[in-house]
Amino acid sequence: DYVHTLLYAMTDPDKRVVREARDGLRYVSRRFGGFGLTDNFDDSERYNVLDKWKKWYLRLRPDALILP
Repeated sequence: DYVHTLLYAMTDPDKRVVREARDGLRYVSRRFGGFGLTDNFDDSERYNVLDKWKKWYLRLRPDALILP
């Protein structure tokens, strides 16, 4: 299970890493539309979408440890 790693990668300062993490989460979750993170996102959009991904994951795995 790599979701926690992908969630952490969403906080990377390199936008290329964040986009790859976003795409990985879309694939793993089968939510191909994701939560709307655009390619030219700003930090506000990033952390809003990251919060949605965390909530999604915690619904599936309530006992999961998610790094900040």
